[in-house]
Amino acid sequence: MIKKDNWVYIHVPKTAGTTTENLFRDNHNLIVEDEVHTTVYDIEDKIDKFIFGFVRNPYSSEWSLWNYCQNSWGIFLEFDEWCAFRFGGKRDEGYEKYEHLPIKCHDGYRDGSKEELDYCYDLFIRNQAGYFCDENKKCIASKIYRFEQLRESWDDIQKRINMDIKMDVVKRLHKDDYKKVYSDYSYDLVSKYKAKDIELFGYNFDGFEGDCPLDYSVDYVGKNYAYSR
Repeated sequence: MIKKDNWVYIHVPKTAGTTTENLFRDNHNLIVEDEVHTTVYDIEDKIDKFIFGFVRNPYSSEWSLWNYCQNSWGIFLEFDEWCAFRFGGKRDEGYEKYEHLPIKCHDGYRDGSKEELDYCYDLFIRNQAGYFCDENKKCIASKIYRFEQLRESWDDIQKRINMDIKMDVVKRLHKDDYKKVYSDYSYDLVSKYKAKDIELFGYNFDGFEGDCPLDYSVDYVGKNYAYSR
């Protein structure tokens, strides 16, 4: 999260948030206030601020998280297996099979434990919609942009926060790469467990329709939202 006097940027996982935070930091020496994925719920002073962030197609986001965990923790699972452990109720099978999986940590690699595997499997399992909701479980964001329209959205963001921050480098968005790893099984699981975001933000497997709504509520908000099931 980055917070200024009149605006707040919410870093939703897997929406190029690190790239965005680095742009703010490198161009205007702005401080990232919290390295975890803070939600609107956690902000004390949120009155009369322009609150914004990005959401991403859940099918693409889940694929990106799978890639991230492979590269960061060395969890080399097939995508179907990954979805089965996260959403399919097959963790007990996975614990025995992958108990000694080498997980990459800050101090090097170490054997995976049940707790460490759970941490990876539970990463960002909650819906994206909740990141923009206050203690009343209602969205109070001023604008929710789409990751898929990152470059097109940047001019509007600069005008609204009155800052000149050139996005010279934008990650390739891998618009279609995620489709290659899905089977009917993984598609059904992600469709079920990410149904809130899919329906609310107008996503489907191939893309999206319309603008992101702001008038909605969720069933749960709370601290450590990104890391809780």
